[in-house]
Amino acid sequence: MMFKGVDLGCWFYFEKTSGDYLFWILPLDYEYAETLIKRAERTNKSVAKKTIPDPVYCDSCVGGDFALTLCFPDKDFGPGFDMIDSEEVLSKVKKYKDLEVELKEFNALKRELIGKKDKPGLFFSRNAVVGDYIIESKEREKKGFVVKDSTFWVTTIKELGGGEEG
Repeated sequence: MMFKGVDLGCWFYFEKTSGDYLFWILPLDYEYAETLIKRAERTNKSVAKKTIPDPVYCDSCVGGDFALTLCFPDKDFGPGFDMIDSEEVLSKVKKYKDLEVELKEFNALKRELIGKKDKPGLFFSRNAVVGDYIIESKEREKKGFVVKDSTFWVTTIKELGGGEEG
């Protein structure tokens, strides 16, 4: 656009989460363009490390709802995500995610070995001895009941950068 004598530039990028190609038409300001490039580099480093960038105060976002998801300024903009900076909590969340993997493996083996009435596993309703283990199956009566309508919370823990849900 410089060759046409227009003081405008274009910032073009690919939004991975939506799959859209987006662009902004901006005033041609090399200093501002350099700050955008530095922000993009900082974001790419964080994405590669699967971490959230450190909060940065951002005059251009103050008061905007989008600020909660774009630059995480160190300011309260109302309901959104709490930024928790606690090694103890981080340690517990990491342990939770590690155990979740083991639980998935456990549940897969349980389905294969025990199963359910509609999809029985190897030992469903059988008694057996395998090595040093005894496997006993006993039929039990199950009483039914009606659950009242209610609301409940579903909480997931995901790793930043596209990790699986937990």
